[in-house]
Amino acid sequence: MKYVFISQNIVFSFLLSLSLLIVACGASAASVPVGDRAALAVEETPVASIGQAPIDPDIAKSAQEAKQQAQACPNVETALLQLIEATKTNTPTQLPQLTIQEDRVQVVLVLESEDTSFLENYEVEVGTQSGNEVQAFVTITHICDLANDQQIQAIRVPATVLSQ
Repeated sequence: MKYVFISQNIVFSFLLSLSLLIVACGASAASVPVGDRAALAVEETPVASIGQAPIDPDIAKSAQEAKQQAQACPNVETALLQLIEATKTNTPTQLPQLTIQEDRVQVVLVLESEDTSFLENYEVEVGTQSGNEVQAFVTITHICDLANDQQIQAIRVPATVLSQ
């Protein structure tokens, strides 16, 4: 005969979660007249899944916009996507890992080959190059166009060297 041991903490946590869920559901349903309970399902804030907090509509919208931005600018690091969005909306942003000069940001371009001649089409100010990686200043509004070029594998933020 096999025995299964369940910790008291696990049982307590499960019962506490279950009771909180019952209280939360009962409280929201109790405040609505019986005939209007069908409307309750439509009007309530969406919930991700049982046991999770309601999803804030503003956060859901921001997440959707970030997903669309990432799809429009493939292989671009998140900090650069945040900078692009802040530039579009004229929102002040602090991204200390980025070096920005006027309307340009310093990036590392990972190219398909070592040829950099096509970068002139995007007004890229080429700095140093090591193999197929180029450190350069790119106009913020050109990052997505550049990311969609077949000759670009990725656009990243340059590594920061920390001194002691």
